Amino acid sequence: MPQSPANSAAKSRVAQRLAQARQRRFVGRRAELELFRAALQEEEPAFNLLFVHGPGGIGKTALLQAFERLASEAGRPTVYLDGHDIQASPHGLTVALSQALGLPDGADPLEPLSRLAGLVFFLDTFETLDPLQDWLRTHFL
Repeated sequence: MPQSPANSAAKSRVAQRLAQARQRRFVGRRAELELFRAALQEEEPAFNLLFVHGPGGIGKTALLQAFERLASEAGRPTVYLDGHDIQASPHGLTVALSQALGLPDGADPLEPLSRLAGLVFFLDTFETLDPLQDWLRTHFL
């Protein structure tokens, strides 16, 4: 059933309020935020891949969400995927990317991704995608 404009607007407001609450609760990580902010401003960043790691519960997801907010504020296109929601296979990742980009089922997302100048790609909960490590390094990236 299609959503009414009022329901859609209400969901948007709730999502916005939740995002603002997350931002207010996020503290610390100044060095990481400055490193990322500087990379967004550089024409050729010092790195192409930033790997955030550590034990569960220390705020990696919150940091990635802060990075995504900074990238969006800088006018950069972003794609954010969570490994919990992806089948750990090349096909599973390409399906998740297609969905994130709003592409039709079965569409190859790699060409549309390549047209997104300045794209910042976030892949959270990467440890669940361990079987993809070699494929990601040798083919995808």
